[in-house]
Parts: sequence; C-alpha cells; structure tokens
Amino acid sequence: MQQGCQSAINELIISRKSNYILALKENQSSFLEQVKDEFTFSKSETTIEDINYGYGRIETRKSSVILDFKHL
Repeated sequence: MQQGCQSAINELIISRKSNYILALKENQSSFLEQVKDEFTFSKSETTIEDINYGYGRIETRKSSVILDFKHL
C-alpha cells in the first residue's frame, strides 16, 4: 500500500468505519458516468444547496448523499 495514494487512504478510512467525501475528476470518465447514473436513477437521502456571493460572482454548490448504491 503506497502512502498518500487515494486508494490507500480510502481503504484506511473504510477500515475505521468513518465517513468521507472524495472528489471525482473528469479524467476518470468511465467511473464518472457510473456516478452520474447513480445520482440520476437512485434516490438521494439528503440534498443541501449553498449559495455564496463574493468576488463579483455568485457560486452555487449542491451536495447530495446516496447511502444505497444500486448502479455503481
């Protein structure tokens, strides 16, 4: 297990039964499509929207949580 690599960190977090959020980049196209399908076809448990105003722009961030993955 390499120190600092994403999969090693994921395994450590899961082994300690902790919660986590990981970023998914567009260069992981196959996995990205699976995640998009999950959010399209599964029911999210919680969705939170945050709107910030500053630096001459409006930023909207939306976060959804799915606990029971069916399409991934």
